[in-house]
Amino acid sequence: MQKNEVIIHKQIFTEMDCNEVAENLQLLVDDELPDEIIQEIRTHLENCGGCIEKFEAEMAFKEVLREKICKKCAPGAWLEDVRASVLQVA
Repeated sequence: MQKNEVIIHKQIFTEMDCNEVAENLQLLVDDELPDEIIQEIRTHLENCGGCIEKFEAEMAFKEVLREKICKKCAPGAWLEDVRASVLQVA
């Protein structure tokens, strides 16, 4: 068995390091990763204070964006025009 490998139920999984977690952090925040990768990242986050801080900061930033974006909606008339156009195409 090589460094950073763990045997779970007779399967070998490579533990993610901080660089790999950082590369996938935005995808995790956006919920765009497969379940296996999410679990690997969560396992790493349980044991790495630096990475959990980065993850929490990304989640907080996403929440701020969500709040700011949702407060600015399109005018009702414009929205109705877009819906009508889409229905005509469909």
